[in-house]
Amino acid sequence: MNRTVAMAAVLALTGGLATTGCCPSPLLMPIPVAKIALAKDAPAQVAVGQEFVYTILVTNPGDGATRHIVLTDVLPEGIKYVSSTPEAAVEGQTLRWKLGDLAGKDAKDIKTVTVKVQATRSGKFWNTADVVADKDLAAQAKALTVASQSMLTLQAAAPEEVLMCDSILYKAVVSNPGDAAARNVRVAVDLPEGLAVEDAAAIKGDLGTLAPGASKEVTFRAKPAKPGAYAARIGAVADGGLKADGEAKTVVRQPVLTVTQKAPARRYANRDISYVITVANQGDGPAQNVVVTDLMPSGTVFVSAGDEGKAGGGKVVWSLGDLAAGTSKTVTMVLRAQARGAIVNTAKAAARCAEASADAQTEIEGIAAILLENWDEPDPIEVGAQTTYTVKITNQGSAEDKNIVVVCLLPAEEQLVSGQGPTESTVDAQKVTFAAVKSLAPKESSVYKIVVKGLKPGDVRFKVFLTSDMMTSPVEKSESTHIYE
Repeated sequence: MNRTVAMAAVLALTGGLATTGCCPSPLLMPIPVAKIALAKDAPAQVAVGQEFVYTILVTNPGDGATRHIVLTDVLPEGIKYVSSTPEAAVEGQTLRWKLGDLAGKDAKDIKTVTVKVQATRSGKFWNTADVVADKDLAAQAKALTVASQSMLTLQAAAPEEVLMCDSILYKAVVSNPGDAAARNVRVAVDLPEGLAVEDAAAIKGDLGTLAPGASKEVTFRAKPAKPGAYAARIGAVADGGLKADGEAKTVVRQPVLTVTQKAPARRYANRDISYVITVANQGDGPAQNVVVTDLMPSGTVFVSAGDEGKAGGGKVVWSLGDLAAGTSKTVTMVLRAQARGAIVNTAKAAARCAEASADAQTEIEGIAAILLENWDEPDPIEVGAQTTYTVKITNQGSAEDKNIVVVCLLPAEEQLVSGQGPTESTVDAQKVTFAAVKSLAPKESSVYKIVVKGLKPGDVRFKVFLTSDMMTSPVEKSESTHIYE
């Protein structure tokens, strides 16, 4: 409340003192003096259409009685009279009261007038009251009241773009830029099809009263059901027919990852297998923080990885960063298969809101690899003495070999004493042939012992020939022996 008080008093002058010399007579007594004062108290600010009350106080600060008091209050244009206590005599915008008399200040007598009015438009209103009484007493008081208008504005905001797995955060700021309070402010939300509020209780629709210049914020989240463009409308209303609304638009995008692998259809065991893995984003939104993880098949070992791939714990991982819509990245890797059979390599790609995987199958085949060894003990020997040739065959490959035939050819300077092996042997002059070993599994060996006697001196050669189903031509191995007299 702003109180503007204007007070005035007119003093009734007493007669002058008799001046019969230098000093007044001590027998003269003071004459009581009547005065009048006026105060007006009105609210500093009201809303247009709002009824308000102002008060007028009439007092007598003198020590003599004030007679026949008349109070007049002229309402400015834009202020409408409603009622008063005591009831006023109303003539247009002029209000008048006959208030009678007021005793002096010692009586503590006060005349109080209350007036109820209503502002019909906005603006600054000076309301002036005048009071008069006998003996030309008069006073005036003014009060300033500003009639103001409440207003509503609403600003709606949402992110321009989100990904499909995100919720959309909406913010609505409701403001009152007017100079009067906006009362009973309420907010309503109108979401398009395809959006659903995550927590309806989070929307506080009743904002109460908004003071002049005040704002309140409403936030809520909505979940999209599918990609697309969405426009949400948010409105606010208040008493007095006030309303405001706003629109927030958001585009919901979705990254779509695909994974492809290139790998050989067939490889031999213990040989390298090269993989080329390509990740593409075929959606309309960015794939953020893309990570490719290759789950190494059982029975393989890591050899190498390009593009900063890191191996550990049975997998190889690449961190590729973001992948814009319509782009792709390729990584490479080399594994080694240790056993025969079909292996399936799985590569997975994951990003925010997207994931994909792809398999690549390679058939791992075995291959036989026969090692032929041939040595003698002892060497050298005298004529007539014996030495033993040991022939050992080992399958160093990853697949069995079949129908393995060993043939030994003795030099003319030697004579066969005996021949032993995993199969029966036949002798034809200087040639010893062992029956075929039907199968020799990987890592298995067969040993042959051929005992000979030296017949005459010389530096001779003992030869072994080996054939099998896996060999397109015979393998030959010679061992030299020195015979002396």
